[in-house]
Amino acid sequence: MTKVALADCIIAVPTDPGFTSLNLGQAVLLIGYEWFRCGDANPSRAHRPWWASPAPREELIRLFEHLEEELERSGFLFPPGNRPGMIRNLRSILHRAN
Repeated sequence: MTKVALADCIIAVPTDPGFTSLNLGQAVLLIGYEWFRCGDANPSRAHRPWWASPAPREELIRLFEHLEEELERSGFLFPPGNRPGMIRNLRSILHRAN
Protein backbone atom coordinates (compact mmCIF):
# COMPACT_ATOMS: atom_id res chain seq x y z
CA MET A 1 0.00 0.00 0.00
CA THR A 2 1.35 3.40 -0.89
CA LYS A 3 1.59 6.25 1.58
CA VAL A 4 -0.73 8.32 -0.61
CA ALA A 5 -3.46 5.74 -0.02
CA LEU A 6 -3.28 6.49 3.71
CA ALA A 7 -3.49 10.28 3.31
CA ASP A 8 -6.50 12.22 4.56
CA CYS A 9 -6.08 14.71 1.74
CA ILE A 10 -3.71 15.51 -1.11
CA ILE A 11 -2.48 19.02 -1.73
CA ALA A 12 -1.54 20.12 -5.23
CA VAL A 13 0.73 23.14 -5.55
CA PRO A 14 0.66 24.96 -8.89
CA THR A 15 4.24 25.21 -10.15
CA ASP A 16 6.02 26.45 -13.24
CA PRO A 17 5.63 23.78 -15.98
CA GLY A 18 9.38 23.90 -16.55
CA PHE A 19 10.14 23.18 -12.87
CA THR A 20 7.34 20.98 -11.56
CA SER A 21 9.02 19.35 -8.57
CA LEU A 22 9.49 20.66 -5.04
CA ASN A 23 11.80 19.07 -2.52
CA LEU A 24 10.34 18.11 0.85
CA GLY A 25 11.74 21.18 2.63
CA GLN A 26 10.25 23.55 0.06
CA ALA A 27 6.89 21.80 0.20
CA VAL A 28 6.76 21.92 4.02
CA LEU A 29 7.74 25.59 4.05
CA LEU A 30 5.16 26.51 1.42
CA ILE A 31 2.28 24.62 3.04
CA GLY A 32 3.25 25.91 6.50
CA TYR A 33 3.30 29.49 5.23
CA GLU A 34 -0.09 29.17 3.55
CA TRP A 35 -1.55 27.53 6.64
CA PHE A 36 -0.18 30.40 8.76
CA ARG A 37 -1.70 32.98 6.39
CA CYS A 38 -5.14 31.36 6.67
CA GLY A 39 -4.99 31.29 10.46
CA ASP A 40 -6.99 33.40 12.84
CA ALA A 41 -5.17 36.54 13.97
CA ASN A 42 -7.02 36.40 17.31
CA PRO A 43 -7.45 32.73 18.23
CA SER A 44 -9.59 31.91 21.22
CA ARG A 45 -7.77 30.92 24.38
CA ALA A 46 -9.67 27.67 24.85
CA HIS A 47 -10.51 25.23 22.09
CA ARG A 48 -11.99 22.66 24.45
CA PRO A 49 -15.69 22.63 25.22
CA TRP A 50 -16.50 23.91 28.72
CA TRP A 51 -17.12 20.35 29.94
CA ALA A 52 -13.82 18.91 28.70
CA SER A 53 -10.74 19.13 30.85
CA PRO A 54 -7.40 17.35 30.63
CA ALA A 55 -7.26 13.98 32.35
CA PRO A 56 -5.46 13.89 35.67
CA ARG A 57 -1.93 12.50 35.48
CA GLU A 58 -2.97 9.31 37.33
CA GLU A 59 -5.59 8.54 34.68
CA LEU A 60 -3.09 9.18 31.92
CA ILE A 61 -0.62 6.74 33.52
CA ARG A 62 -3.41 4.14 33.82
CA LEU A 63 -4.21 4.65 30.12
CA PHE A 64 -0.55 4.06 29.22
CA GLU A 65 -0.38 0.93 31.37
CA HIS A 66 -3.61 -0.49 29.94
CA LEU A 67 -2.54 0.25 26.36
CA GLU A 68 0.86 -1.36 26.92
CA GLU A 69 -0.74 -4.48 28.46
CA GLU A 70 -3.11 -4.88 25.53
CA LEU A 71 -0.40 -4.28 22.93
CA GLU A 72 1.83 -6.80 24.67
CA ARG A 73 -1.01 -9.37 24.83
CA SER A 74 -1.83 -8.90 21.15
CA GLY A 75 1.79 -9.34 20.05
CA PHE A 76 2.08 -5.81 18.68
CA LEU A 77 5.25 -5.00 20.64
CA PHE A 78 7.53 -7.22 18.56
CA PRO A 79 10.43 -7.81 18.42
CA PRO A 80 11.12 -7.54 22.16
CA GLY A 81 14.23 -5.40 21.59
CA ASN A 82 12.09 -2.66 20.02
CA ARG A 83 9.58 -2.59 22.91
CA PRO A 84 11.16 0.27 24.93
CA GLY A 85 11.36 2.57 21.90
CA MET A 86 7.84 1.71 20.78
CA ILE A 87 6.45 2.38 24.27
CA ARG A 88 8.31 5.69 24.48
CA ASN A 89 6.95 6.77 21.08
CA LEU A 90 3.36 5.81 21.94
CA ARG A 91 3.53 7.63 25.27
CA SER A 92 4.99 10.70 23.56
CA ILE A 93 2.22 10.77 20.96
CA LEU A 94 -0.55 10.39 23.52
CA HIS A 95 1.04 12.76 26.01
CA ARG A 96 1.14 15.57 23.43
CA ALA A 97 -2.45 15.08 22.31
CA ASN A 98 -4.90 17.70 23.47
